[in-house]
Amino acid sequence: MSDGIILQLAVGRAHEALLDLSEPRARAWAQRWGLDYRTQRCRLCADRHFYWDKIALIQCALQVRSYRYLVYLDADTVVERLDVDPRSAVALPAAPIGMVRHAAPIGGMQIVHRNAGAIYVRVCPQVPAFFDAVWNDADCFDPFGWHDQAAINDVASRPEFDGLVGVLPDRWNSTYRTNEAPDAVVSAWHGASLDDRLRLMCGAVARLRLSEEAAPAA
Repeated sequence: MSDGIILQLAVGRAHEALLDLSEPRARAWAQRWGLDYRTQRCRLCADRHFYWDKIALIQCALQVRSYRYLVYLDADTVVERLDVDPRSAVALPAAPIGMVRHAAPIGGMQIVHRNAGAIYVRVCPQVPAFFDAVWNDADCFDPFGWHDQAAINDVASRPEFDGLVGVLPDRWNSTYRTNEAPDAVVSAWHGASLDDRLRLMCGAVARLRLSEEAAPAA
């Protein structure tokens, strides 16, 4: 029985096209390390913005008692390093929930925030309560239309969850024109136009395929 799972979702044709590119490597990453893998391509909570489906999907996975680790990756991500154990992002002594900090240029300001495009979790008793609190925080202050991401950042700042959400190195969510890391484990294209995401992800997947085909057999 697996001790963890990698989750992805996409809603609508444009995002499903991204997931078609992302899924094979995320699935291979899960298989490499003995983790389960699940994609979600239909709505889980139709009464909210589809961004919230991410939280519902995570909550569902947290109900599986055997899971000690959970990774969520947006559809606009590509796993670069299949040889790196995804669980190592939140291995002790790291905080149970790990996210990369981004600075988004909005209105002439740099808005520093925990980016929810890649979330790494080591399950502990506080984790389900954290995501329940995020779900219940749908009416939080959200001037940038971030939805679940706004709630995650709000809840992570509460005293009762102090120390639960840690900041990961950029390599775990290395994002185009934001925090590109030379040693990326997961690359991402959050914030780019859908056309640019599709084009750049196609290039990344092709590059990785050629590199791995050229590598000598182990």
